[in-house]
Amino acid sequence: MLYPNLDILGEPERRMILPQVMLPTDYKERVPLFYAAKGREEIDRYAKNLTDALKETPGLRTKINLNWDKEEGLRNIGIGSHAGFDLDDNAGYPKFRVHNLEWLNSIPAFLVATAYVKELLKTKQ
Repeated sequence: MLYPNLDILGEPERRMILPQVMLPTDYKERVPLFYAAKGREEIDRYAKNLTDALKETPGLRTKINLNWDKEEGLRNIGIGSHAGFDLDDNAGYPKFRVHNLEWLNSIPAFLVATAYVKELLKTKQ
């Protein structure tokens, strides 16, 4: 079972929210089924709706950009122009790896990543 988590790290004057989102170990086998079930369209719609909902929220006004790969599925969840979540399957288990996410901007990336994993888990082999 996969359990996503938001870790709060750092001292009170410099806190960080560090999302932890793992993928199923068989995610590569699930990706074709995910695409066939229109999962990409579902996640694209989710990211757009989330971007629209956050437009009026200070600290969270940002565009969510998704980078897709035909064989590996969602490779990157970009938050703004310099931050996001990257797919990393070199650590022994597949997960999304944080880059330049700090406090509030990590929450939209976490939400999209967990929605993606949810859709992947719906696929049956």
